[in-house]
Amino acid sequence: MALNTTPGDPAADSYPTLVEAKAYWDSIGREYSGMADDEIEQALRRGTAWLDGTYGARFIGKASTFDQALEWPRQDAVYRGEALPSDEIPRKVKNAASEAAWREATEPNSLSPDYVPAEGVKQEQVGPLSVTYKDGAGGVADVLPVVTAVDCLLRGLVASKASLIFATAARG
Repeated sequence: MALNTTPGDPAADSYPTLVEAKAYWDSIGREYSGMADDEIEQALRRGTAWLDGTYGARFIGKASTFDQALEWPRQDAVYRGEALPSDEIPRKVKNAASEAAWREATEPNSLSPDYVPAEGVKQEQVGPLSVTYKDGAGGVADVLPVVTAVDCLLRGLVASKASLIFATAARG
């Protein structure tokens, strides 16, 4: 099934096209010749879904239309002092989705692993050896990957996590 990359479409399922993702991968030296196009398209869908799920609430501006499937395009989004077009997907977002898709293409579901808190191990002992693992909050955030390349690509297009905590409220 072909990707739907139409900005604002209610059925859109990927930010970059197959050609755009391959061009980005070529530009940074990724090798994908052994991957079938349908595998890459599936990875682009998963990468885009992960990107929206991870960063969607923090993207600058607001969705351009109520019924668009993806978080971009955005209206009222300003980057480097300029208003972004409300009917286009920024290249940085397409590249970030391509980065996420690369991880999904090379290791499916690596960006969104299943996690069962009851199965977490804090300490193990086998004979005289004892290992204590990094102490976390014991939640999903402890196992989710941090993809620095995506964070860097989206710099300026997402609000900081702190701004979500200290958001303003208004009465209507």
